[in-house]
Amino acid sequence: AYHNLGLAPRAQPLLQAAIDGYLARDVGQPLDAARVLGELAVMHSNSDEDAAAVAAARRSLALRESSGGMPLHVAESLNSLGLALSTGEPGEAHAHLMRALALRREHAGEPSVEVASTLHNLGRLERHRGDYRAAERYYRHALAQKRALGATRDGSYAISLAGLAMSLRELGRLYEAVRIQLEQLEHARRLYPDGTHLADAHNEIANT
Repeated sequence: AYHNLGLAPRAQPLLQAAIDGYLARDVGQPLDAARVLGELAVMHSNSDEDAAAVAAARRSLALRESSGGMPLHVAESLNSLGLALSTGEPGEAHAHLMRALALRREHAGEPSVEVASTLHNLGRLERHRGDYRAAERYYRHALAQKRALGATRDGSYAISLAGLAMSLRELGRLYEAVRIQLEQLEHARRLYPDGTHLADAHNEIANT
């Protein structure tokens, strides 16, 4: 509940207690611990706590691989680890995300939420690395998957739109960027008419 309310400082010790409980000798549920570690890694990433996010994601992946975790669960940990490493170790991040993408394509199929998530993260990684053409390609693939799933009213759709627009802007394709940003603005109006998302959308258009 604290996590969903945006109260990460309160949620983190509770998640850590759950992890310790699952790993206790008399409980022995490493795959459940790995699942919670993945949630903790995402929480750290969202709070810009990169080192803690990487540590939690690595531990989640190690537990799942050593305990016979299902391929999609291993892919989830790889995806989290790639995201956590994207600013500090982009080469390693890319390798983990590509492995996650292969597993998700094989076991979740396309279109799927899982594949769309990893494609978006690859776009984010390439944008941070300055390869805006590759970023554009990944963002467009992610958006295509989300449209095929009917997920255009989901918040993650707007985030992929924003990443695509920023990539196009860096490539000097300003008219295309504004067109995407106008779509993002309409999305914000539908979902967040009085929130910061609407102000952010207006700001991005002004900056372009």
